[in-house]
Amino acid sequence: MAETKSAERQRDQAAQKVTVTNMYRDQPILFHVIGGSVRLGPFETRELDPACLGSPEVSHLVQAGILRVHEVEKQDAEMQDDRSQRQSTGRHSRSGR
Repeated sequence: MAETKSAERQRDQAAQKVTVTNMYRDQPILFHVIGGSVRLGPFETRELDPACLGSPEVSHLVQAGILRVHEVEKQDAEMQDDRSQRQSTGRHSRSGR
């Protein structure tokens, strides 16, 4: 049972995301994370894996106030999924004109 609980905990942690926002209002930023790089436009927000916060470049940007980071709550993630599904089902192409 102990192995099962730890495996579940690891899956839950892996499923959690963090939201990162570029706080500059007039310039994009590019920063490197494990496995690649991320470009954010002014005030753009993106969900990333928490492991990306281990990057020295990201930690510097957070300390300088350039990036704002907060955890994504399950309810927020579910609401965003619902919104994206509604938007995708609400859009239909107009043909025949």
